[in-house]
Amino acid sequence: MDVCHHGRIRCWECARTQELKERVNELEQAIREALGRMKHGGAGTRTYVEYVLRKVLGDDV
Repeated sequence: MDVCHHGRIRCWECARTQELKERVNELEQAIREALGRMKHGGAGTRTYVEYVLRKVLGDDV
């Protein structure tokens, strides 16, 4: 059984925080997969999209 830092069994605040963290992880994974598969489009477009996505992910740009 999950017990949160409030000493409760999975309070709504901790449950919501966990849901948001999971969603962020899913989005990061999807973005990384898209970057890995990016093969089409003009070089300038791809470069700009890659720059913006990497900046959002916090990767070195």
